[in-house]
Amino acid sequence: MRLALAALLLFATAAAAQPQNHSCSGDALGKAALLLRFHGSPEPGQPVDVEQNVKVLPPIKALNGNGRFDVLEVVGHIYKASYRMRLIYAQIKGSCLLMGQEILEASDPY
Repeated sequence: MRLALAALLLFATAAAAQPQNHSCSGDALGKAALLLRFHGSPEPGQPVDVEQNVKVLPPIKALNGNGRFDVLEVVGHIYKASYRMRLIYAQIKGSCLLMGQEILEASDPY
């Protein structure tokens, strides 16, 4: 029973992080490129690459009130560095209102 429950939980977690369609996916890709340029400060003319797949993560709770935010994850690259970016959108139908963003370099700090 425990094994079946663990397998179900693992499947649900993996399914929640799979690439999916979201109405703000295109906006997330554009904003991710701007965020990567701002954060990475590449030399003029140095290419910034943003992968075209957008992962829809489970929604997060708003800091105030009962609202929730959609979280879209995008991966980008500058030179040899890779970055994970999470763009946080308000759940307003027909709108892509960016409420927050997170960027983290994919490296080992040790």
